[in-house]
This record gives sequence, structure tokens and C-alpha cells, in this order.
Amino acid sequence: MHTAITQQGHRPKLYLNRDVQVEYGISRDKSIVNLYQVLNLEYHLGLNNFLQSQDKREQWFNEYYTYQRQSVSPTPTNVNTPSLFLNVPQITFSELKHKYRAFLQTEQVYFIGGETQAQARLNSFMKSRFNGYHWKLSRPWLAQLGATSHLSPHLTFGTISTRIVYQETKARAAELTNQPKAEFSLKVFRDRLRWHDSFTQRLYFYPEIAYKNRYPEFDEWYTPLNLPPEKQELFHAWLEGLTGFPLVDASMRQLKTMGWMNFRMRAMCATFLTINCGISWHDGD
Repeated sequence: MHTAITQQGHRPKLYLNRDVQVEYGISRDKSIVNLYQVLNLEYHLGLNNFLQSQDKREQWFNEYYTYQRQSVSPTPTNVNTPSLFLNVPQITFSELKHKYRAFLQTEQVYFIGGETQAQARLNSFMKSRFNGYHWKLSRPWLAQLGATSHLSPHLTFGTISTRIVYQETKARAAELTNQPKAEFSLKVFRDRLRWHDSFTQRLYFYPEIAYKNRYPEFDEWYTPLNLPPEKQELFHAWLEGLTGFPLVDASMRQLKTMGWMNFRMRAMCATFLTINCGISWHDGD
């Protein structure tokens, strides 16, 4: 890579957003930045959502809203993409399709990627789907039909930013000042958006919570140990949606089919696994 850059005289600037979801993403970002620093190349490490440079929880609330209210960068009219030859291993499209063939064989795609799709989801939510959000988000069938935003995969993969979602939601609420229930639904939605970023902040500075109990007093109850036969049977029933508890089973089958379930149902299924089945969250993660 370094040879190709110096031979051709190209010094491309890299733009990337922080991966704040899991520990390996954070480590990968650091490796990329270190490489560019060694090669003396320019890079811009941005954010798709709010993140403090240091974990200052007492200041988080005010800084969060200061960030969300900042102007959104204008969309460029064109992007210069010069042809570069980099002497690094390449993967062909055929190899890519083979590697991810399981995804390509999916009978029905429930979430299509891309910024256009993300904006379309947000637009439809702002148009009418938000009505009753404050109570419909607890109804799994209504949530599946579109009572919730369905923006979670787009926020995760960065095809839309929380700032855009926040500002368009605020603008829509300003149009509904004479409709208190509708305005309240949008406020509840923005609260969930803030909750999303709050836990992203926590995961970034405490990545070990993805595999360790946050508080050691829970280690006695929840540890990644091998399950005895009776617990293995319970875990399999939970995983396949065969517990006999209709709401739990329907939620788990939805997750298996769509790769998504409403966040209230996620909380319920996790609680059922840990409390009712007595199985550590490590197994269900």
C-alpha cells in the first residue's frame, strides 16, 4: 500500500466514522488510524452519532443536545474518486457473493441498505407512522407493521445519522403544536433516540460489558459456563421459540425470520431467559 502510494504520487484522504458498537470495531479503527499516521496520510475520523471524547456522564445530557442541534453538513454535488492502484489483496465480486451466499439466498429481505432507503424510512415515519408511537412501541404486531421507526439497522450501519433523525423529528413536531398527542409521540421517540446514544457511549468506554457483568456481584448468577442438560433443553426451546409462552415464542421466531424484533420484546425475551430459565445472558447474547 505504501509503495503504490509513493510510486504514483497519490495521497488519498480517508474519511471514516467511528465504530462504537463492539470492541473489535473500536480496535479496527485504531489500527487504521495508526497505519495512516505511520504513512503520514490524511484521515478524518468522524461520528455517525454523539460520542464524548471522554466519558463525562455528568455533562453528557447537555453536550448531547448541543451536538444534535448543530447544522448538518451539506450533501456534496459530486464526489471525486480518482482511479488508484493499490498493491494490496483484492476480493472479486464473485468471491464476495460466495463468501456471503447465505445472505443472498434469503427468500425475503426485510431491511434494504443505503442512504436512500434510510431517508425513505424516516420520511414515512414522519408522515404518519409516528402517530401513537408512545403506546404502540409496546405492541409487537403494531411495531412490526411500522408503528416504530425501523431505523435501527440504518443507525447501526451509518446510512443515516442520529442528528438528521433528531432534527427532522423536531421540525415535524413544530408543525404539530396544536396536536399534543402527536407531539408527545415524537418526544417519546426522541427520548428513545437519546437512550440509544447514551448506551452507545457506555459501550464505547466500557466495551467489556459485551461479555462481562457490569457489576461483579452478578458473577455468582451469570457466568459463561457450560450448561447442564436440563438448561440446554430450556435454552434450545427459547432459541427456537418453543417455550410454550406465546409472546416469547412469537418474538424469537420473528427474530429468527427477520433478524429484528421490537426493543420491548428484546427486553422481555432476555428477562425470560435469565430470570425464568435461569440461564446466563452470555448464552443468549
